Amino acid sequence: MGSYVTLIYLVDQLVVLAFILMRRPPNEQSLRVDDWIFGFVSTFGALLLAPPSGQQFPY
Repeated sequence: MGSYVTLIYLVDQLVVLAFILMRRPPNEQSLRVDDWIFGFVSTFGALLLAPPSGQQFPY
């Protein structure tokens, strides 16, 4: 079971790496505050979903 999970994780990370390497440079940068807030929350918001201290996810 562990080898399948490792393989899926490896493929997932390789896809992310491919998207990063193939990304086109931006034409312009937004100066709107709401765009920056949305980008920050969507990037780091998942860190707020961690379980409370001392607890683990049920897997």
